[in-house]
Amino acid sequence: MLRTIIIEDEENVKISIEKKLVQFCPEINLIGWATNVKNAISLISETKPELVLLDIKLPDGTGFDILKTIKPVNFKLIFLTAYNEYATEAFRFSAIDYLVKPIQIEELKNAISKATQTINLQSIEGRLDTLFNNINNLSKKEKRLVLFTCENIRVVELNEIIRLEADVNYTRFYLTDQKVILVSKTLKEYDEMLCSYNFFRSHKSHLINMDYFKSFEKADGGYILLKDNAQIPLSVRNKDNMLELLKKM
Repeated sequence: MLRTIIIEDEENVKISIEKKLVQFCPEINLIGWATNVKNAISLISETKPELVLLDIKLPDGTGFDILKTIKPVNFKLIFLTAYNEYATEAFRFSAIDYLVKPIQIEELKNAISKATQTINLQSIEGRLDTLFNNINNLSKKEKRLVLFTCENIRVVELNEIIRLEADVNYTRFYLTDQKVILVSKTLKEYDEMLCSYNFFRSHKSHLINMDYFKSFEKADGGYILLKDNAQIPLSVRNKDNMLELLKKM
């Protein structure tokens, strides 16, 4: 069982989460509750939890203040957040779990299940650094993305990514250092994350960084040529979207 604490200042939210955990998450052992930054730091130091459910906005600061004070962070972490409070995109880019209030049972169960199955904590510091960077930096050039591979966990900046290619339920990242990284997420998930950052879905199996667009070639039915000379197919359904995008460049 995971020794767990909840850091949440709204008692009704805390009670709701506690009831759901007791009813639906038998792998959780609740050992404490804190309502502010000061008490949370003391509670974590005293109880040494294995999992912390952490509210972002607290009366005397934020959940981030707690994490910046406690070093190293050697527990699993699930953020609790209001939808518009912080960009949920930053959590997705950083591969850190979060739950949006009001918390739904299935989402809570999924997050707890993932926390239970995760054994290695070595990457948490790097993911938190990426999260803080993504929250503080709004420009594309400074955004970072955490990638989990079979061998390691790599943090890349968006401008290091030339293109992505689907491989069934995996995605291949082609980077500017000529490395290719295979990640166990679908291209659709990355399309949703990156479409606002000048990435374009040219084909069901291809997502390209338009910063590396070189030309649109009409030969052989039409394809996209990137600056690394990669030839990327352009589907008929996406051709008009591509032409409209080029007009705005």
